[in-house]
Amino acid sequence: MEVIDGDLDLRIDQLNQKIDGIIDPANLRAQVENVGGVSKALSFDELSKLQQRDYEITQELQQLRELWVISTLLKETEVNLELFEFENVFDSLRNFQKKIKSDSLTSSLIIVDKLQNEHDRCYDLAIEKIKQCWNELIHVDNDSIEFNAEVEINGNLVQFENISDVIKTNNLQTKIPNSNTSHLIDQKLLNSLTESKSLNLSDNKISINNDHESIQDQIQSISNLVKFISFIPDDQQIINYISPRFFEWLKELITINIDLVYSDKSLQNQFLELDSMLKSQNFKRNDLQNWIKNELNEIAVENYLDLHIDQARKLVYSLDKSVFQNLMTREYKESVESKPAPKAEPVPQPPVDEPEDDWGWNDEDINVDDDQDPQQEEVQDDWGWDDDEEEQPKPKKKLVSKLAKKSHSNEPSRESTPIPQTSITYQTTKLPEEVNKIIKSYLSTQSKLPSQYHDLHYSKLNYLITGFYILISQEFKTRTKSSLLLYNDLTYLNQLSKFSRIVELKEQYLSNYIKDFQNDIDEHYSKLQGLDPSISSNETYKIIDDIQLIFTMFFKKLEIIPSSKYQEILYSAIESFYNQIIESVFAKTNIGEIESEYLNLILTRFLQLKFPVDHNKLKNHSKLQHVAFIVNSHLKDIMESFYNAEFYDLSTMELIALIDKLFADSDLKRRSIEDIREIREAD
Repeated sequence: MEVIDGDLDLRIDQLNQKIDGIIDPANLRAQVENVGGVSKALSFDELSKLQQRDYEITQELQQLRELWVISTLLKETEVNLELFEFENVFDSLRNFQKKIKSDSLTSSLIIVDKLQNEHDRCYDLAIEKIKQCWNELIHVDNDSIEFNAEVEINGNLVQFENISDVIKTNNLQTKIPNSNTSHLIDQKLLNSLTESKSLNLSDNKISINNDHESIQDQIQSISNLVKFISFIPDDQQIINYISPRFFEWLKELITINIDLVYSDKSLQNQFLELDSMLKSQNFKRNDLQNWIKNELNEIAVENYLDLHIDQARKLVYSLDKSVFQNLMTREYKESVESKPAPKAEPVPQPPVDEPEDDWGWNDEDINVDDDQDPQQEEVQDDWGWDDDEEEQPKPKKKLVSKLAKKSHSNEPSRESTPIPQTSITYQTTKLPEEVNKIIKSYLSTQSKLPSQYHDLHYSKLNYLITGFYILISQEFKTRTKSSLLLYNDLTYLNQLSKFSRIVELKEQYLSNYIKDFQNDIDEHYSKLQGLDPSISSNETYKIIDDIQLIFTMFFKKLEIIPSSKYQEILYSAIESFYNQIIESVFAKTNIGEIESEYLNLILTRFLQLKFPVDHNKLKNHSKLQHVAFIVNSHLKDIMESFYNAEFYDLSTMELIALIDKLFADSDLKRRSIEDIREIREAD
């Protein structure tokens, strides 16, 4: 700096001497007097030189003025640094930088570099002094932060607000450690709170205590943090920054200690006092009071639910064999109506599989495995066309029409006497009463809640019932001879409690059981490959016998459920199976003589399956009889039966389609189809 000042003084003295010589009166008078002499006229070159020299002197004067200004700025900067006037320091440094970079300064690069170095030296010195000041204002140790609104350094009073403004205005946050107070409070103090450490406040110093604390200590720590933040002038910026995470943690604190908070009125009051303090300090998202008054009750509901799910779990895990062996007889009340629970929230569904379902059962599926099927009887080794109980007429080729006339009823079916299910009683375990006690206990906790939370509390009952169902279903599958006993238990539980969710679960359970049966039937029936005549007689009859056995075992297992439900499933399953057979016939294209004979035997065999039902009540049984008659009769005999109002269970399109598959094109066939259409349309 001293070298630069010496150079400037020397240059200024030289220029002053030249200027004094030019403007000296004696010199000017001599020049005027010489005008009349020999030298009175200046040449063009002399005039140009004078003008050039004048320009150079003017430029040098301008640069000298710039250098003088820079010198002044440097002196001002140094003085302001001594006085800790940092705003003026950075103003001077900005002007200094502008002068160095300006086009008017064309001094040598050496001088410009020296000036830039002087600028950088002053800037670095200012940063170091600001660091020194900030460390005194916000003193950060490993386990504490001390705040001072103002401090005295070297006899100068330094204020927090002034230094903070300088740091923000000049974007010095990255250069001054801990100058981002919001981040400092968040990472050092709020993190300590969330790690269950306590905060102790002594005057303007807050300290971190690593000892674990009680919830009362945590409330005091929060209060200390809020008070400490209030000391800092830019506290609102800090509050806005930490509020989201602060309130999330505060709610978590309440949640963890929900039982203690809910039962301790004084603790609730402490939180409410804390809430008032937060409001007074303009904390954002300040919903603590609402959290105490509203969400606290929701958490209580969840606690009541968890408590009773745990009771259900203990009940299931404590079961012994006697529960499933010592059954109780119940009276079945079919007209029982269930109360629906409010649909406040979606109810979790128990895990299920979803096999393809084309029988019209419900869509839910839980695999249910009962006893293994016993070994099946052997079947005869060949088709045995003439071995049926009554001799079947053997059709002749279609070209000469069929010669043998079948009776309308085909073969008499070997059906057994229907097993009536008229009992109004059924058996269950003792579990329904025990579960009902748990349900009633849960409902009794509703009285502990404000009325506006009763619907929410009631809706959670669905979770309790579903939780019990998930826990108990596996027990019935593995520990009972008939897993359908659970259906009975749920039926009786519904009679006791009358909730719609119980009805949903018991019907779902039964539906899944039926689907297992359906899949077993479908698997065996698919082996017939759409009633393919190329399959051997032994294999075909064995498949049909296997199907008979599956039905028999299924119906036997169903007998445990209430009779009305038993009958409903019984008839529905048989009707669906007959329909499956009928669809296989209609799925064929042309049916030749050999295939017609095959279908006659197979359909007769299916009609002879033994089912514990009244076949007169089965629509598809009659329909299958008509299909069997048509595939084995002359067209003339078919039309005679049609004119006698038979085939009422076949639609017009079905009847025509079947005739079209069986008979070659002829006048008789065309006339017959026309008659069918006319008569059906007339009806």
